[in-house]
Amino acid sequence: TPVTLGATCFLLYYGIFHCGIFDLAPVARNLIFNSMRDAVLILDTQNRLLDFNPAAQAMLPTLRKRLVGQDAAFLLSDSPDVVKALLPGDRPSEFTVGQDDRTHSYEARTWPLVGQGGKEGSRPVGRAVIFSDVTAQVRLREELRRQSETDALTGIANRRRFHQALEIECLRFSRGRAPLSVLMIDLDHFKEVNDRYGHPAGDTVLCNVAQLLLASLRKTDLLARYGGEEFAVLLPETRMEGALVIAERIRKAVGCTPVAVDDECIQISVSVGVASHSN
Repeated sequence: TPVTLGATCFLLYYGIFHCGIFDLAPVARNLIFNSMRDAVLILDTQNRLLDFNPAAQAMLPTLRKRLVGQDAAFLLSDSPDVVKALLPGDRPSEFTVGQDDRTHSYEARTWPLVGQGGKEGSRPVGRAVIFSDVTAQVRLREELRRQSETDALTGIANRRRFHQALEIECLRFSRGRAPLSVLMIDLDHFKEVNDRYGHPAGDTVLCNVAQLLLASLRKTDLLARYGGEEFAVLLPETRMEGALVIAERIRKAVGCTPVAVDDECIQISVSVGVASHSN
């Protein structure tokens, strides 16, 4: 008994003062791990699931503690984007889960976990995959992109978006010789509308004309506000004959539809220019 008590006291002394068995660090680490807002998955070198925090279970409801030790790719086979994000890599990857209003965007980062290998030095023992919810940032980015490519008054594409699409279609034409046509539309005597009825009425006319133009075009065509009262239409894979038909349809639609503003009916007409490039 004295020998056993002596050995026990020596081990307790070594554990307390050298190993810190009563230290709060392990408790603090566990508390922080469980309270993190970011989802965390701990994997070993063979891609087996070792641990996860409550945020990860909220993100991936299929996770259960009894599944620890199994292959992570197999456990998350219903979420291919998540499985792809689990692949080792130095750069963060971004993916989206859900549909419609329940869509959430996540950024996945991988941190290597290393252990002490004695004389051999540190060696990898696994990795931590952290999923950060970046839905707000992604939505803000998409909204800024949309605003940068949309005309604020009419809600259609702006001049910048038109030039981007035109450049892409020109590249397609140079490679595959696909026909391409462009319409330039100008409202006739629009200055007289502003002078007689005021600029608010002129804005109403522009918005109504934009809607008429959209109704006269195909889904594959791109309508943009090119200038003050000028509109441009990109017609992919359209020859001159087809572009002329669309231009005439636009001219008739606008000419036959007066715009009502403050009990006044404003008659509008347009001039349409057509350019085409084909084999």
